[in-house]
Amino acid sequence: MPLDKKKCRADLLSVPQRVKNIIQEQTKGIPDARTYLLTLQDIRIKNGLTDDIGAEVMMFDALEKVEKEIKKPL
Repeated sequence: MPLDKKKCRADLLSVPQRVKNIIQEQTKGIPDARTYLLTLQDIRIKNGLTDDIGAEVMMFDALEKVEKEIKKPL
């Protein structure tokens, strides 16, 4: 196999690596937890990923519970 084909294959990212990079880029500088979770939700939907175990709902529920307890947004 020619070297340039090897290099091309080496530059390809796996799906988890690609999603990790997208998350890092799009969440950089987000000031609050709710916006962060909404951004993660948007990234998940745009990339066709499913939340089969309901983690997203649990995170939003936990955020709301904590915000109510401390009486301010995170």
